Amino acid sequence: GEVLAGAPAEQAGALEIVRRHALAAFRAGALALALAAADRFLSIQTEPAVAYLRPLVLLADGRHAEAADQATALAAGTTDPHLVFLAVRALDQAGRPEKAAARVSDLVNRLEPGGEQELVLQAHLLRGDLLARAGEAEAALAELRDLAPRLGPDDGDAVAEAEIELLARLARYDEALDRVARLPVEPAPRRMALRA
Repeated sequence: GEVLAGAPAEQAGALEIVRRHALAAFRAGALALALAAADRFLSIQTEPAVAYLRPLVLLADGRHAEAADQATALAAGTTDPHLVFLAVRALDQAGRPEKAAARVSDLVNRLEPGGEQELVLQAHLLRGDLLARAGEAEAALAELRDLAPRLGPDDGDAVAEAEIELLARLARYDEALDRVARLPVEPAPRRMALRA
């Protein structure tokens, strides 16, 4: 800590040392130290990776509202879905699910036209989850059912699982069981005959 505090910003590599220190402290769970190192770095230079770390540290420290404000500000001027997912997570944990759902909806609209399939799937599943927890179960179910036909078999399994879980939460057990019955059955693995 003393070496970093006394290192002049102009020294070659000082910023890299501070950045690495912030990341190492975060990974070690030393949240106050990680936040101090990130703040020191950001007072000298703005770097997205370090700016991204600050709300992560705040979330881990239970400072959800502060994390939500910072992550939302970071995500506001970007199309980076990872920053938007961070903002959504922070907003949700700060007790602002409506704002989180709105952010996810904006992200879905941006990703839909030719976006990376995995990110589109994650965004839709997250929006469905936020809607369900906000008490809008039917809207969440519609979200999942609209998404399912557009996915491949591997991604469709994740949506089917989310749909079954939602139906069970809604105490619509017959529909949940019917959906389970429509899941594809994996063929038994082929056994190779051993030759003597």
